[in-house]
Amino acid sequence: MIRKKPNINNIVQGVVYATQTGILLPLKDMPDDIIAQGVLGDGICIIPERDKVLSPVSGRITTIAHSKHAFGITTEDGAEIIVHLGVDTVEMNGHGFSPKVVVGQEVLAGELLCNMDRCLIQEAGYALHTAILLTNGDKYVISTKKQATSILEKEVIFEYREI
Repeated sequence: MIRKKPNINNIVQGVVYATQTGILLPLKDMPDDIIAQGVLGDGICIIPERDKVLSPVSGRITTIAHSKHAFGITTEDGAEIIVHLGVDTVEMNGHGFSPKVVVGQEVLAGELLCNMDRCLIQEAGYALHTAILLTNGDKYVISTKKQATSILEKEVIFEYREI
């Protein structure tokens, strides 16, 4: 069965979309203890099958890690989302990551954030897992999470609501 890519032209606040096509895993299966334990926030992870990384929400780019492996996005309603590419990839000092956005830029859900060179990252010995996290859990809570083993980019992965 061929699955069609979802259309996210009607973007909804409180909805977070898949950054990549790949294997969907619960956050506890992220091979990074800090992320897996939810220290940075609640969310989900994807083992990507492609190099392009899309924005999971519409909002403003608030941070880009100096090593280009992580992006912070604040939505219009104030939710703070982090997209963290790979495990311990901060040690790559930006090699293998090509951001397509800058801090302060407004993005739409589904817009290209970055390209990651999956082959280079794996050859350097790092896991490819992408974490998509809701970091301001004092104001928002994830209300539903996608339960699946595979995901297409732009599919809903979780929804959040204000506490």
